[in-house]
Parts: sequence; C-alpha cells; structure tokens
Amino acid sequence: AALDQDAERAKRVVVLDDPMSSLDKHRRMNTIQEIRTLLPTVAQVIVMSHDEYFLYDVYNRVAPRIANRTVVNTAALILNWTASASTIEVWDIESAKMGNHDKRHALLAGFALTGQGDSLKVAQSMRPHLERYLRVACPDKFRDGETLREFRNRARAAKQSGSSFMNDQRLAELDQLVEFSNDFHHDTNPAADIATINTTELRQYVNRTLTFT
Repeated sequence: AALDQDAERAKRVVVLDDPMSSLDKHRRMNTIQEIRTLLPTVAQVIVMSHDEYFLYDVYNRVAPRIANRTVVNTAALILNWTASASTIEVWDIESAKMGNHDKRHALLAGFALTGQGDSLKVAQSMRPHLERYLRVACPDKFRDGETLREFRNRARAAKQSGSSFMNDQRLAELDQLVEFSNDFHHDTNPAADIATINTTELRQYVNRTLTFT
C-alpha cells in the first residue's frame, strides 16, 4: 500500500521478512503472485523465510519468469550459523529442493548411465531407495517402524502360508537386491566401508534396482 503511493517506487528495495509466518497455507499462492507482481516495478525484492518449502515455491514460480520483457535475475542465499558467528553463503536451491529419494534416484540413474561416480555411495543408496519405494508403493503392507528386512521376512512368511502380497518373481528379485546391498551397510557387514566393489557388477544391480522401483 505504501509503495502504491511512492513516487520513487522504481528505486526501492522491498524486503519481505517471512511473509507466510502469519498466513494460512491457502494464502500461499496469492502471496507468491503478489511478489511476482512487484518484480518489474521496483529495483529489487528480497524474500526471507524460515519456510524452505515456501522459498522453493517462490523460486519455481518467480525465477524462470520474465517480467515486462525484463529478465528477472535471482540469487538464493542461506544464513549458516557456527558456534561464534554466522555467514551468508550461496544456497544450492536446485539441489536442496530435491527430496532424499529423488537425490538417490538421480545418483543411481547417473551411475547406471555412465558407470561414473562414488561407487560406495551408490552401493549404499540401493537399500534405502528400495525401502522408500516399497513404503510408498505398499502403504497397507509396510508397517510403521518396520525395516526393509522385516518387511521382506513377512513377505516370505506370507508366501509360505499361502497369503502372498508380493508375487514370486518380485520377491525373488527383492531378495537378491537386498542380499547384494547388505554388503555395504554396517548393520549387516561391519567392514562395509572397505567392501570390495566391482563396478561392472554394481552397475548391473543398480539397473535392476531402478527396474524394480
């Protein structure tokens, strides 16, 4: 409202300090649209927030836009705290906005395609990737607090009792994928950090994991 009456509006830097802090989620889109409307009319807009998901939305809906034929230049920064001070640093928002499951998928897919990357990190990502997939794919079968091993053991027991909830081929494939990936986790292999990795073999199992999920 003050800006609307400001003859020097085009020179102003507008700072929005946690604009969502007192608004309900239904006003989220309207707030982002208002921010986007501001861009071509002032010198600069700075949005600060503790809500990273709100900032992801702002970035997605504002950063790629062109306002009144003018390219909107954006920067994402983060305030990092230490024991004695704080620093303002560049924030890799593209990486940050990816969920852990998406990051693991990108890591596995990249390795499957090129065979390049941190082989141990790739191998250690297979089991949690399978577990996250199965939690989402089988919400009525994967119990809260259950591990992938416990889920698989129940799937085996269900098969033996004639009440299978996973077909034989899928269960057999899951068994082999988990057996391979167990070599790279401390709970199943105390020497996981120094486990020998055959890159060709790992790439085959990564491809199978991606096919399974």
